[in-house]
Amino acid sequence: MFTDRFLRDRRGVELDVQERQVLEKAIFEIRTIDARRTVVQAGEILSVSMLLLEGFMCRYLDDREGMRQLVAVQVPGDFLDLHAYPLKILDHDVASLTAATIAVIPHKALDEIRS
Repeated sequence: MFTDRFLRDRRGVELDVQERQVLEKAIFEIRTIDARRTVVQAGEILSVSMLLLEGFMCRYLDDREGMRQLVAVQVPGDFLDLHAYPLKILDHDVASLTAATIAVIPHKALDEIRS
């Protein structure tokens, strides 16, 4: 199970076997990303969300002078863009800081989990 890599009791909440299976079933694809690669650009319309399995990623904005402003650093177990689920669009970019592995989960699968 992919979730075994990061879902442990350390976070204070442990998913039971059935909850883990639901999350695993929702995964459409596993992607390996090289370091320093943008995976979502601001303004891109999204129909999937990504769960970070391994590595480190960030969300960032570039200011008018070209300086990069990190707005979040993501660690394994974090959804990289879950707020795009209701919004369908982001106002910032998402990129890898290191080599990373992500699970791609379609928003339709999230709809099924919610109901």
